[in-house]
This record gives sequence, C-alpha cells and structure tokens, in this order.
Amino acid sequence: MAELRDPINALAHTKAVVTDKGRQLTAWEMHLYSLLVVRDMSDNMGCGIRSQSRIAIVEPNRLETVVAIWGVIRAGGIACLMNTRMPPETLAEQAKMIGCSARLVFPDSPYSDILPDLPKLLSRPLHQDHGETYHGIQFFEPNHPATIMFTSGSSAKPKAVLHSFGNHYYSALGSNKNIPVVPGDRWLVSLPLYHVGGLAILFRCWLGGATAVLAEPGGDIVDQLSRNETTHISLVATQLRRLLRAMKSKGRSFPRLKCVLLGGGPTPERLVNEAIDAGLPIYRSYGLTEMASQVSTSTRPDGTKRRILDYRQAKTSDDGEILVRGKTRFLGYYESNKLVQPFDPEGWFATGDTGEIDDNEGLRVTGRTDNMFVSGGENIQPEQIESVLRELPEIEEAVVVPVEDAEFGQRPLAFICGTTDYDYVRLSGLLRKRLPGYAVPVEFRPWPDGYQQPGIKPNRKFLREEAARTNNRDR
Repeated sequence: MAELRDPINALAHTKAVVTDKGRQLTAWEMHLYSLLVVRDMSDNMGCGIRSQSRIAIVEPNRLETVVAIWGVIRAGGIACLMNTRMPPETLAEQAKMIGCSARLVFPDSPYSDILPDLPKLLSRPLHQDHGETYHGIQFFEPNHPATIMFTSGSSAKPKAVLHSFGNHYYSALGSNKNIPVVPGDRWLVSLPLYHVGGLAILFRCWLGGATAVLAEPGGDIVDQLSRNETTHISLVATQLRRLLRAMKSKGRSFPRLKCVLLGGGPTPERLVNEAIDAGLPIYRSYGLTEMASQVSTSTRPDGTKRRILDYRQAKTSDDGEILVRGKTRFLGYYESNKLVQPFDPEGWFATGDTGEIDDNEGLRVTGRTDNMFVSGGENIQPEQIESVLRELPEIEEAVVVPVEDAEFGQRPLAFICGTTDYDYVRLSGLLRKRLPGYAVPVEFRPWPDGYQQPGIKPNRKFLREEAARTNNRDR
C-alpha cells in the first residue's frame, strides 16, 4: 500500500502542525525531526530500539508530542500515550501493566519527573540543525502495532488499547470520505492527544494535507477559533455548551467553520438545536477508543442522516448490544504485559453499548450494559434518565448512579451540575412527565467536592463510590 509507505510524498510543503505560540512544522520538517527522534532513541539504547518496544509519552498537546509519536512509530516501537491528568502512581501502574521499557523525554518537558523508574530516552529540542539524515527507520506499515492509549475508565478501570498504524489510517480515510479535509483546512485540536479523538485529527489532517492546530490549553476557544482561521473542530457536549455561551456573550460567529464534530458521549437535543440556530455545522458521531474513534457519523451539517463510515461494520446482538469490526478495530488489550483479544470467531467486538441500527445504517446508542441496574425488578438504564435531565435548560450535566435500597434493591440517584436549586419536588415532578415512576431519582445532588474528571467523560466510578459513601436517603 504505497500511501502508507511514503507519507511525505504529497505533503512536503504542507503546514502539518502549528501551535498558538507561533511555532510550526511542515510535513517535511516533521519527517526530519521524527528521524532525529529515531536516532536519539537508538543512541540512548545502544543497539537501537527493538521492534514493538513500548515507549511511554507523557506530554501535553505540543509539537514535541506529535514528533515523539511519529518518531517512536518510525523506530518500530509502540507510542504509549499517557493521560497527563492521572496521578503519578496511576501512570506508574499503567506503564508497568503494558510493559513500557523506556520513556521519551524532551529537555523542556513539563512532566520530566513523571515515571522516574523508567529509563529516559532524551531527545533534542526542536528547531536545532537537522544534521545528517538518519536512515535506520521503518516505513509506516498497516499491520505494525503503533500506539497504546487507555480508555476513559468512566465506569471501570481504564483498559490499554493497542492500535496498528492501519487502524488509525483507515479511521482517517473513512472520516475524510464523509467530512472532507483538504489543503487549506485547519482543524483545531482541542482534545488531548492521549485521547483517540485528539490523535485521530493528526491522521485526518496528514491524509488530507490540512493543518492540525494545537489549541492552547485553557485558552479562550472563541479567540482561538478566530485567530487560527479554523475550519474544523472536535468537541464534546461540555465544550460545545461553553462555546455557545461565549459566542452569545461576545456576539461572534464563525462562517469559515465547515465542521463541528461532536463525540465523547450523548449531546442533548436542545443543545444541538441551539448550535444549529447559531450557524454551527454540527456532525454528530458515535465512536470508541477500540475502533480508533468514529464508527457512525452524520452526513449533513445539521446532525442528521447518520451512517456507519467506510472500513467499519456494526450490528446489534439479540439483546441489543452493539458489535463492531473492520479495518479500524483495535488489535487487543494489553493486560499484565500480555495481549488479550476479546473478539468472537467472526472478529466482532462487543462494545458494551446498547443501541439500534436503522435501515439507512444510522446507529443510535441507548446506553451502556455495565451501567444498567435493577430496581424492584425493573431495568434502569441511567443514560435514559440523564438524557431527560440534560434537556432541562438549567442542567448542564447529569450522571445517574445506583444506591442500595432495603426495599427495591437499588434506586437511582442523580448528580447534576448547573444553575438548578436541586428542589426535589420540582425536579421529580418534571421527570415524572417523561419517565416511569421507578426511573425518577430518589435524590438530586450537586457535583461533589473533590470531584475530578481525568478524561472527557464523567467519572461514574467516583460518583458511584461517593453516593455509596454518603447514602443518607432515609426519609
């Protein structure tokens, strides 16, 4: 497959990556710097990096991180992208679980003290002289294991997902067929590169000859959209809500925007409608880390006409669970330094999501199998309750978890974030108009003190534990 073996061919002068600080790399410069990373790793390790060596990368979104990812893959290793928001102890445990042999570090790394037990592979700062070209590299082969990243762990312990280079390539190829990315386009990377939704942007821009703009962490999103002449952006519901609020307060619009790709979980219909009314081109998406991002995405900028993208397949099991496979399907999970492949004999992966697929291949997700619980003999799907709560204008986010109950076994309890007053009678009355009585939460609580969300999804595990610890529902 020539296009995988020669990624520089048509992109020599494309601005491949640019940061808000003014630094930028063309595709050719990225090629050269990734070769230097390969050489530096070889010098550090004596005889060179071994094939499929797992190399930890703990870095924020910046040029060095992008170069490190390409360099490790080109050296024949596996780039292990670690969540910078995780505690050091958790990172050390994850690095041990996947068998990292070293960590790639740039001299000015803000996380230089993380993972002290791993040998450090030191790489030179960017924009030094390229020096002699290093030729001891591997081409990008489709079946070569390329990256490990961790699932969000919103409801269970995060899993280490191994992707091949081809997984990322075909994910981008199918996405670009649905939402074109061409030279001159600029995709603002507002998601972390250790998340599949952030990393996938690099591959889409690389394939389309576009520019990936690394957003300034914590920066004003409206300002960054304007300043960077953004044409594409990936957002989760919380980010979209903040964007709309900022647009309204500043009286701004973005006529250059071609795509706002929404993912990372369910988005309230009222929020989507508000975005469309504000002139934003909304593409709704369902995806997962194990499928290298998108599976099903809208084909129109009003969020409608979803379809399963090329190079993916999806169906539902007899009990409604979504099953997926295809060229974007991951290679397996790393568990205790071993690869586990949780696929059936036909290659299908059970996602843990429940949903429906219509005649036009539109896929609608209804919940998670591991979130469902039973209350008085009735199945409770928390996502259905959360969806109704999020439609209330005063509620920005909602997570429903089970709490123990002497009579019913378990009952739903809702944590909510917004401007609401948490009045039980009022909120329960609103929900009873849309939900059966057994699905109405027995209590509404504000987001707890000390709540931390390491990923882009709510931390259900933390909230379940918090609800169990403070269960004082006796009335």
